[in-house]
Amino acid sequence: MRRTKNPFSCYAFLVLFFSCHPNSSGFAFCPVHTNTRATSHLLVTTADDDSHDFINNPKSSRRNFLNTAVVTTTASLSSLLFIEPKIANADPSLMSSLQGPIQDVIAPGHWIGQFLGFNARTVLWKFDTAAVNADRVCQALVEVLNDLSSKERAALRIPEFTFSQDKNSHRVHVLTWTKNEWLDSLDMSFLPSSTSTTTTTNGCTAKVSFYATGVLPTSIPGAPIVNTVLAWFPFVSPGPRGQMLQDYRLQSLEQLVRNKLKEQRVAEAN
Repeated sequence: MRRTKNPFSCYAFLVLFFSCHPNSSGFAFCPVHTNTRATSHLLVTTADDDSHDFINNPKSSRRNFLNTAVVTTTASLSSLLFIEPKIANADPSLMSSLQGPIQDVIAPGHWIGQFLGFNARTVLWKFDTAAVNADRVCQALVEVLNDLSSKERAALRIPEFTFSQDKNSHRVHVLTWTKNEWLDSLDMSFLPSSTSTTTTTNGCTAKVSFYATGVLPTSIPGAPIVNTVLAWFPFVSPGPRGQMLQDYRLQSLEQLVRNKLKEQRVAEAN
């Protein structure tokens, strides 16, 4: 009897690889150990060197050999499907550029994720200084993101991003991609009492959310559709220092925004 091939098997293999890949937003099937070193603002994380001598630790060497074989095989399949891993400052692939805005709108990974907190986080940034209003905070966030160095982008795991900004509505929306092109969205809006374009004595309060949009990266063809089907599937986005990735990102960005606003006030005073 002739054995037939299952066309879904290759696709499932790619899905499993991307979902388990370290240093990216996605599943946490296996632990990822990291070393950290401080930069001027953020912590840059680097994967541990897990090389071992075969004589001293043959089991580890066999495991490394198998891991290398899997990565090499998957890289070959990825190149055939035009799904290439991205370097730190590379633009998102054509597939991600096309599918990213669609997935951002439907964001199936956020339907349930927003209630679990594993891959989504929403916080309030309160600015009590009278000179700070919604316009200034929007401008500060845009400048902070544009001024991030390559190391800071790598630390935040957002090597590439695009803005979807509407100044009239006092809202900043950013599509961010990880190294392997998982799409996470950053959204900042303001409470109704904070949207005055003039200086107020009460400052303003921003509502900021960072969340994963789907289980699969947008570099995989049909990702928005598959992610919609898998919207019920829970997954986590682990970050450095034992934090969830979105918590780490929001804490880092808030500090950078506050520093930027402080620098602007000092410059104005001088």
